[in-house]
Amino acid sequence: MFSKYAFFLVVCLVGMFFLGFNDIKKTCRQVGLTRKNGVGCVCHNEFHSPNVNITIAGPDSVALGETANYTLTVYGGPDSAAGMNVAVLRGSLSSLDTFLVVLDSELTCTAPLRPSETGLIRWNFSYTAPFIPGADTLYAVANSVNLNGIPTEDEWNFGENVVLTAYEPNAVSEEENSLPSFRLISSYPNPFNASTNIRFLQTEPAHISLRIFDISGKVVATLLENQWMDAGTYEVPFARTFIASGLYIVYFQTPSSSLSTKIILLK
Repeated sequence: MFSKYAFFLVVCLVGMFFLGFNDIKKTCRQVGLTRKNGVGCVCHNEFHSPNVNITIAGPDSVALGETANYTLTVYGGPDSAAGMNVAVLRGSLSSLDTFLVVLDSELTCTAPLRPSETGLIRWNFSYTAPFIPGADTLYAVANSVNLNGIPTEDEWNFGENVVLTAYEPNAVSEEENSLPSFRLISSYPNPFNASTNIRFLQTEPAHISLRIFDISGKVVATLLENQWMDAGTYEVPFARTFIASGLYIVYFQTPSSSLSTKIILLK
């Protein structure tokens, strides 16, 4: 039989579990907290703390439609564990870590991450540049928690906004409408209502990717993904009824070159 001391110990352990769970709930799966569209991790503490340091390391410029990898690092504060939220102005974000997910186009953790042997807490993610050249911005916020269930004893801070440049790669222009390995023949019909057919000539064997982007740089369809194609003429259908009317970018890519053209959806 349990003694009263054993019973008291069980009650304490259960209480500590739920206090820790409360910290986890407030630390993870939260978006809309960055300077892009939020006011920070105020569920932990009303004011941000300079004790919490946040850095984002990665390329400062990315070619249109290309993807680059980044690392967000958190240190300082209570430092038992940390959570984060990253947002982007124009491009798109993807997770490269197990405990990192995309919610409402933003990155957030699924569980508080504890420090590594170096004493730092890091997450890895990727950024895909939009198809409109110009500046883009990464926004970050992170908290440093002690997992004791008392949010006011935790600390959080905003990271410095990271300004990136989405640039036009050195490729054959759309007006020339050709590349060494393939040539666009037509997108017919264009404008289109429900579907269109994208025809192109492959002049030599190569791996080809074919994606459709909206004007903000978000991928709305992947028609070919690094697919090996012999020389010849190909026709790829594109049918989408759940996207809005407007301008879309058809983006061809091989390991050595790329080409984009425009299609218009009218409903």
